[in-house]
Amino acid sequence: MAMPPLLAYAVSLARKRVVLAGDMYQLPPVVNSKPNSAGGILGIDIFERRHITDAIDSGLDVPQLAKLTTQRRMHPDIAAGANVLIDSYKRHGNHPKVMDRPMPDFLSAIGTNRALVVIDITDLNPWSGKMPGSLSRFNFISGQASVELSALYAAQL
Repeated sequence: MAMPPLLAYAVSLARKRVVLAGDMYQLPPVVNSKPNSAGGILGIDIFERRHITDAIDSGLDVPQLAKLTTQRRMHPDIAAGANVLIDSYKRHGNHPKVMDRPMPDFLSAIGTNRALVVIDITDLNPWSGKMPGSLSRFNFISGQASVELSALYAAQL
């Protein structure tokens, strides 16, 4: 999400080399300007600016990239769900190896042995709102469901 001018400043401070790490399929920099305006240029991330995303989408090799080969942050059950949902992984076969992780102990406290739990709150008629002067959205019902699940967990400790 770094804006190119901020990257340029950080790079100017480097003494030997610069390594940029990121995911071209994540959110670009957030700006409060129309995309084709002068301020909107700041919303174009370095991957788009260097046409790296287009190259990857076209199946071209980009020698400057070192792709993630081992995923260590999430449980394999969660990573498998993400791989199904993320189109770029399906299109390009870039499935990183997922390190085995032990199942967290707290899962049994909320009545499951799954690392990924999907809760359908459709029947609660969730709605999305926005604070005045902010671009960020919130959903009170999903927040409340998260609090209730946390309370169930805490009650079992």
